[in-house]
Amino acid sequence: MLTKAEAAGMMRAVQEYLREKIDAVFQSVDARLTAVESRQPQKGDAGPQGIPGKDGDTGPQGERGLNGADGRDGLDGQPGRDGVDGAPGEKGLDGLNGADGRDGVDGKDGMPGVAGEKGDRGEQGPTGKLPIAKVWSDHVHYQGDVVTANGCTWQALCDTGKSPGHDDWICLVERGADGRDGKDGRGVTVRGTFATELEYRELDVVAMNGASFMARRDNPGDCPGDGWQLVASQGKRGSPGERGPKGDRGERGDPGSAVVAMQCDPDGMLTLINGDGSTVQCDLYPILSKFKVQ
Repeated sequence: MLTKAEAAGMMRAVQEYLREKIDAVFQSVDARLTAVESRQPQKGDAGPQGIPGKDGDTGPQGERGLNGADGRDGLDGQPGRDGVDGAPGEKGLDGLNGADGRDGVDGKDGMPGVAGEKGDRGEQGPTGKLPIAKVWSDHVHYQGDVVTANGCTWQALCDTGKSPGHDDWICLVERGADGRDGKDGRGVTVRGTFATELEYRELDVVAMNGASFMARRDNPGDCPGDGWQLVASQGKRGSPGERGPKGDRGERGDPGSAVVAMQCDPDGMLTLINGDGSTVQCDLYPILSKFKVQ
């Protein structure tokens, strides 16, 4: 089977051969027409009809005549068949760059792409600053202000005069649930001067030698001791104050029990012990100081 290139070469050869043959035929015809036109015979009288003669022998081939004149253009022939595809031509030179075209119309948004892989962890950023929370008050707050109200912490989204709970605020911390009720506590009980025969409980406060002590536990033992906490030391005795005005005479009291004993400590505190066990204390320091008695 011929290739396209071989078939094309064959077609060209056939066309060239036919062209040469046709040119030769036209040249022969033109030569004969020229020879006939060059003769100028005189027209004679018409003779009688002669008897047809016998065919003569074939004469020798004559010499090739001159090329005849170009003939008239023939009629247009019918369209020929499609020729065989020619061989591909050589690659042409690159053309010059064309002018920039006009901007096209914006295309429609494409479909969302596939989610990318998780990126690497970024570097730690600088430490942020959180505004100090203030108790909300009925005045204008500015964007970013942090306040507390109704047990919650809020931040202003814009400059606003609205109270927290409005759309101008965002809740940062919700109010926590109420805790359970705690156990009833015990208060401090002042029991006066310490006495060994009395029972004491935790948080009882007693006086001893001018100082105050609080019981650390129930049944704390002797005071002072490990079961007691010093809460107030004995202070220095101050200077005597000015003598006040004499008061009105009081009503006569009931007869008291007889004094059976008395005690006086180094600070001048006189204690009278009655027969019924009651005691009466009297500070002798102001009196003794007048006489410079130590």
